[in-house]
Amino acid sequence: MQTKLSIIICVHNEERYIAECIKNLCLADYPQWEAIIINDASTDTTLDIVESFARKHANLRYYSLTHNLGPGNARNFAIMLAKGEHIAFLDADDYIDAAVLAEKMRVIDAKTDILISGHSRLYDHGPSTIAIEARELSGHAAACLYLMRKFGTWASWIHIYRRDHVLRNNCLFASGFYCEDVIFCFKALYTAEKIIADPTPFYMYRSNNDSITRGDAVTPLHLMSSARLHFDLVQTLQTKPESDELRAAFERACNLLVNEHLPRMIKPLQQGMHEISLEFFREFMYYIKYCDTPFSRGVLSVIQNQSHNKKFLYSNDMGFRHSRSWRITSPLRNTAAWLSRGLVYIKTKASSRPRKDRSR
Repeated sequence: MQTKLSIIICVHNEERYIAECIKNLCLADYPQWEAIIINDASTDTTLDIVESFARKHANLRYYSLTHNLGPGNARNFAIMLAKGEHIAFLDADDYIDAAVLAEKMRVIDAKTDILISGHSRLYDHGPSTIAIEARELSGHAAACLYLMRKFGTWASWIHIYRRDHVLRNNCLFASGFYCEDVIFCFKALYTAEKIIADPTPFYMYRSNNDSITRGDAVTPLHLMSSARLHFDLVQTLQTKPESDELRAAFERACNLLVNEHLPRMIKPLQQGMHEISLEFFREFMYYIKYCDTPFSRGVLSVIQNQSHNKKFLYSNDMGFRHSRSWRITSPLRNTAAWLSRGLVYIKTKASSRPRKDRSR
């Protein structure tokens, strides 16, 4: 039987949720699917759970990586392995509504490059459905709505993609950063000829505060990811025909980055960043200042208002620079550390030197 849909699941240390994810998928009443599970160097019992399901279900294929590639590279790897005419992505801590899988595949015709679905968010107090309008869209129109987040999310999992469309347009996930979905989705949408939006919820997204892009464990990598996302958007949009709709959508996307993403990125600064992070931040501000976009202007405004770290000061000519006291105290601290190490060395040498016999 020909495989129509490849569902890609990249998993790293998700022993808590992966069984429920696979179990719901195996309930699908649509037979022409396969699941490609990439175990991204998990160190818990995730692989054992995946293997136990794979022994029972022939349409489950899994690959176990010895080194952690991250979700972007792992997904790119799985796309190349997929046998289905279409591909979809499923996070290991979420699940799909298997009862509507057959219905979704019936909606897709021979000319459909991407199907966009509604989805549900699962909270402690209950589910919340994110509905979208049923319609047919061009790639340009869908890309504009996507940038403005009119589909409820920037994530890749609300879409079902024609695989040859993804490969033909060289749509790949970014690696080494968070928010790796955005450029992939934008490029796939913009280059599509026919897109169908179907409001029926298909994907069940678990609002999990332990996610790497949520919660309190914000790191300098989140700031780097926010910068990378902005620069990638700028670079991608420069290759597209100029239009008022696309320009407005880009400004809307930048406003979302400033108002929602950036405040989380500033948290490490408020808690005190180490010197390497400060150096990156200085370079980040240097480049962001000369972009002269709504995002860069918003960055400057948010940081001036929110940042309380006194290790750097805002300067109109340079964006951010190390403060004068930081420049002075850093050499003094290094000198003190050098003297301390010297005293310890001298004391160690003195204590290990043979003592003279003074009894004579």
